[in-house]
Amino acid sequence: GLCKSNLEMNVPEMWASGTAAARPLAWGSAEDAAALSPPFDTLVGSDVVYREALFRPLIKSLEMLSDAHTTVVLAFKPRGLNEEKFLHLIRRKFQVVREVDASEIPAAFA
Repeated sequence: GLCKSNLEMNVPEMWASGTAAARPLAWGSAEDAAALSPPFDTLVGSDVVYREALFRPLIKSLEMLSDAHTTVVLAFKPRGLNEEKFLHLIRRKFQVVREVDASEIPAAFA
């Protein structure tokens, strides 16, 4: 699939050695999460906040894949999709250490 192609293209040495892998994860699925052998040290997501109906399943997956020692880094550009609700929900389950304001992001990444 697309994830495997991205891994093979962007980190070919990790892909070839088996240190990087792509696995399915339906947000909110305990079965999919358990198959990944959590908890992880770090979870990274980019542009994963795009539909309000998926906020709770996303947060549930983050909970299932993490423990008290996991660092979760999420990046998303506010698009008027009720991101404030997402931030409210995630603060109930995770300690939010820092929100980065758009003005802090270099233009090349904005």
